[in-house]
Parts: sequence; structure tokens; C-alpha cells
Amino acid sequence: MERKQTTAELDHRLSTSKPFGDSAHIRDQFESNQKLRLDRLGTRYPAAASLLDALQEAEPDARHEVIGDPALRSVIMRMGEPAAQPDRSDLPDEQERVLRQAVAHLAEARRHGLLGEGGSSNGRLGSDGRHGWVWRESDSDGPAESAFREAVREHSGMPLRAPESADLDMLRRGAELLAVLLPKISAGVLSHAHVVAVISSAGRWSGVRSNSLFRIGGAVFLGNEAIRNPWVVAEYLLHESLHQKLYEFRHAHSLLKRDLNPTPDGTDPAQQPAVVVPWRPPGGNRANEWDVFRALAAFHVYVHLAVLADAAETRAQELEDDYGCLHDAQPRMTSSRTATHRAHFLADGIRRSCWEELGQAGRLMVGWLNSVLRDFDPNPPPPGAEFHLLMDRYLDEARRLETRTMSARSQSRLRPLMADEIRHAQRILATAGHRAGREKFDEAVTHLQQGEDKQRFCQARALIADSLRSLSPDGYVLRPAPGGSDEPGEALRNMIDGSSEKLTAVVLADPRSS
Repeated sequence: MERKQTTAELDHRLSTSKPFGDSAHIRDQFESNQKLRLDRLGTRYPAAASLLDALQEAEPDARHEVIGDPALRSVIMRMGEPAAQPDRSDLPDEQERVLRQAVAHLAEARRHGLLGEGGSSNGRLGSDGRHGWVWRESDSDGPAESAFREAVREHSGMPLRAPESADLDMLRRGAELLAVLLPKISAGVLSHAHVVAVISSAGRWSGVRSNSLFRIGGAVFLGNEAIRNPWVVAEYLLHESLHQKLYEFRHAHSLLKRDLNPTPDGTDPAQQPAVVVPWRPPGGNRANEWDVFRALAAFHVYVHLAVLADAAETRAQELEDDYGCLHDAQPRMTSSRTATHRAHFLADGIRRSCWEELGQAGRLMVGWLNSVLRDFDPNPPPPGAEFHLLMDRYLDEARRLETRTMSARSQSRLRPLMADEIRHAQRILATAGHRAGREKFDEAVTHLQQGEDKQRFCQARALIADSLRSLSPDGYVLRPAPGGSDEPGEALRNMIDGSSEKLTAVVLADPRSS
């Protein structure tokens, strides 16, 4: 058996390897890319030329603050889109004001980002000079703040939530914990998150724990569920900061083939290759079909989360007095097992489905991440295995249902759903030729405890999962017993996808569900 690399070794490797891990290198490449954009834009817009001149004269820390500012990045991206500025020789006033503000900011050598002016920040996430600013709403309406608010409203239709003192404390404790667990990765990756903002769980952000947007680079958005305890704050700060790191990398490298020719080709997005992930239900919007960039971004995150969770699980008892109990915290940090298995699935799925969509840098990144993953977990599941991931989703839905408050009427709607799932499980056991398992399951069904419908539904799901796992000797692939007629994997996937959709409808239809 190959030796698994230690957390310290992986912390060093994931934070120093060039060109994919070294944050300082990625920031330098991103800065060069932004200067090149300003140079091109400067031939049309004098304000862009003035900003480029100011950047050339500025100190590195000041350049970092300005180049990474989410408002400025959003403006520069819009300026470079022909559809947004057709045949214009002048800039819209709101964009020019942001550029002029950045020039003045650099001239005065201010030690904060543009969004730190006018009292719009509550200070940094931590003591490091490269830690991002925590956003708060204020009476100020400076150019950068207005541009940032508008970009957020355009995406979500919702304002940002003003963080309370308890939120600020939790964010800082989470950043501190991340630095304790992965000191080298933390020092690098948090430098890509220039602003950390708290979002309201409403509108397009309803139920969202965290978010990052390519069009609002440098900003990390965290929801209420992501700031409940230091362990999950550490996870989501790492998660979203890694997305920002990848965004900056993509600006300067051919991550995808289409990055070399960004002009839309008219291809229907529904026809583009995708990785179908089993831990997400399909829903009406095919939410489980991830295009190449989303799959690559998730692979990038899950490799890092596996290392973070491994460090957390190893040191949980040691750190309990300072950060609370890892295993009692709600919501829970993603486990190392879950992150590792999802990373392996995505690595295989990208190679199978999306390889031709990757640019040279993208292919090299996949190879690098896969080599790190193999050294972290030298004994991966079989390629394409998804049974264990489907079971994780199936049981996780039941665990989340147990914590919800539901009306008696809504609970009664779980009865036919439970009966349907039991029939599907019986059919799968019979099709797989598992007679003894079918008889044992039928007997156990008659002994489901009496109680409220929600409780019985969750007990039934646990029973179904235990029975179906008897068909998988390795825990990864569902196989028929000797003499079984068909592979039961597709039937299981259809059952779980259909049940997920029906369960969601029951929960959403209940006005008391929370």
C-alpha cells in the first residue's frame, strides 16, 4: 500500500506548486493580465490609461488592494465587452468615476481597498495585511460602493445583509481556525478574497450557504448557514476563496478551450458536455449536470476540502476548547470521506465527459490535482462508481428532514412517498436476485416503529439504505447477486432522483417548514 502524504506535506504542496498552487504567482499573473486589459482599453478611454500609469508607479501592496477590488474588476470586465460599450468613445459616468477613484486611491497610498473607503468595511477578516475586508452597508455612496451594490443587485435582486457583531466574531474565528489547520494554504488563498459579504437568505440566495461569481471577482458571499460555527466558517471561507483563486488563474491562462476564443459560438448550453453528479438531485433546472468549468472548479475545491477535513478530524479534540466540538456543530463540516469521494468522481467524470473542452492549462491542472488526490488517498473507488454517493444523498435528505418543523398535513404527504420508496427497494432487491435480502427487508418493514409520519419516513430510508448496501460488497458499486437478471444501478438512480424531487415538493409546499 502506498504511503498517504501528511497534512503538512499537502499543505505545503497545495500552496507552493507553480503555476497552480502558488498564490503569489497567480496574483502576479492576474495583475499582468489586468494591466494588459487596461493598456488595450487605454487606447479608447483616457481614464483607463491614467489608471495603468498609476499602477505602474504604485507599491506592490497598494496594487494588490486596487487590482483585486471587486468593484474595479467588475468595471474593467464590462469595459472589455463590446456588447456593453457599442461604438462608444467615452465611458459611462459610473464606470469612469470608479477608475478615477482608483487613481486617487493609489496617489494617496491608502492602505485599504476601494470598498474600504467611506466606512463601508468593518475591518479585515484577520490581522494579516492580505486578509479581505468584511463588507457592511453605510451611508456612504462612493463610486466603488455604488458599482458593487449594482453588480450584486443585478445578480441577486437582493441587498447584502449588514453583519452583526456576532457574525464578525464568527468570521474571524473561522479564519483563525483555517490558519491553524492549514497555515500555508490559508495564508495564500485568503489573499484572493478581497471582500467578505454576508447575504440574506432570500430571493435568488434563498437557501444558499455561500457563493462566488466570476463577474464579481474578489468577493466572497456567505449566508447564515455558513457562519453558524467556526468549523463550517473555515470550510466555506476556504471553499469560496479557492473559487476566487481559480478565477484569477483563469484570467491569465487557457483553462478552457473557449478561453482562447471567448466569442459565443451559438452552441446550446444544454448540448454541451457535462458531468452528472450523483450527490445533487436533478430538479427542474438540471442542477446535477455541471459544465466543464463548474466541474473543474468543484474538483479544485474538493481536493482542498478533503485535506482540510482530514486535519480537522485529526485535531478536533485538541481544538475543542477554543472552537467547539466538531461533531456537535450544526451545520457540519464536509467530512474528509465525502470530499475525497466527490473529488475522485469529478476527476473521472471530467476525463470521461469534458476532456476535449479543456485548454492546455486546464488539462495540466486536472493532472496536478489528480496527483495530489492520489497521494492523499492512494486507494480510490472504482472509476465511475456512484452507489456510495447516491446513498449519501439519500440519507442526508432524511437527516435534514428530521430537523425540520412540518405541519401534520405535510407529514401525511410523506406516507405515499414512503410506500413508493419501499416498493422500489423491493423491486431492486428482486431484480438483483437477492432473495434472502428481500425477505429480510419485507420482515423489517412490518416492524417500522409507529410514530409521526416524518419519523417513520426517515426510519424507512435508513432501512432501505441498509438493505441496498448488502448488494455492494465494496460499498461503491451495486451488483446483482449470482443469478440476478439485471444491473440494479440505473433503477436505484431513478428511484433516488424521483424521490428527491417528490420530497422537495412536499417540503416546499409546507409554509411551516423551517
